[in-house]
Amino acid sequence: MPRLSTTLLTSLILVVAPTAFVACSTPGYKKADSAADNMRSADSAADALLMSAQNAQTYANSLQAGELKAMFPKFEKEVDAFESNLKRLRGSISSVRSSTNQYIASLQKTQESISSADLKAKTESRISNISVQLADIDGIAGNADSIATEVLSGLSDLRTFLRADLSARAVTDSAPTRKAIDSSIARLGTALSNLKKELADVQTAIGSDA
Repeated sequence: MPRLSTTLLTSLILVVAPTAFVACSTPGYKKADSAADNMRSADSAADALLMSAQNAQTYANSLQAGELKAMFPKFEKEVDAFESNLKRLRGSISSVRSSTNQYIASLQKTQESISSADLKAKTESRISNISVQLADIDGIAGNADSIATEVLSGLSDLRTFLRADLSARAVTDSAPTRKAIDSSIARLGTALSNLKKELADVQTAIGSDA
């Protein structure tokens, strides 16, 4: 097995070491900013999800007024948008969870290196507060995801049903399904509003000014 020369080995150490040092020394406040950025992205994703749900709802209910073949493609487009936005929100919540946990870990490391009992206690309180609120986000986001999955199921069923029979009769027959979708979307709006509030509360708890 070839052996690295002393010069080459030294060069590799000089290249790798600074990179590792920078990665490990990222200030906590930058991790807080990263978490806050992800929360703002999740807030935007929640808005986009509700908008696509309401648009699909509008087109589905407007099918009753006629122009089925003109309106149905618009409905299908919004169903696709809703599915895409649901994936986006799920990814955003995952990023919120990951980045906030990284910030919590940085606070824990900070606490270990502080000698002041007062500052230690304040840092511990901060860790506890953010951890509780992150758990709240998980619970609220899980509820919103469950309702959104219900909405997507209803919209997908309606789309499949009308694709097979795009007629006034089929629209009439689908009335109970559309009513159930309307109810689910109303509940989704409430769930997403709660999620947005919790995201804002955690941003406040983190205290990022980014």
